[in-house]
Amino acid sequence: MNKGLLTLLLLFTCFARAQVVDTWQFANPQQQQQALNIASQLRCPQCQNQNLLESNAPVAVSMRHQVYTMVEEGKS
Repeated sequence: MNKGLLTLLLLFTCFARAQVVDTWQFANPQQQQQALNIASQLRCPQCQNQNLLESNAPVAVSMRHQVYTMVEEGKS
């Protein structure tokens, strides 16, 4: 019983530390850098002390993708 519980605990900690990776494709490296700079300056409205790049909250992911879209459209 204890071995099974320990195994579940180890599996949970492995998956708990997994992070979402954005696979957004930019037209050029300058756009990517600009989008990352903007997203790093904006704070997640749900998470305390995290910017949009650090947070995996659904609202932060949505806002981050909105920033990426706006940068691709030429907005800054």
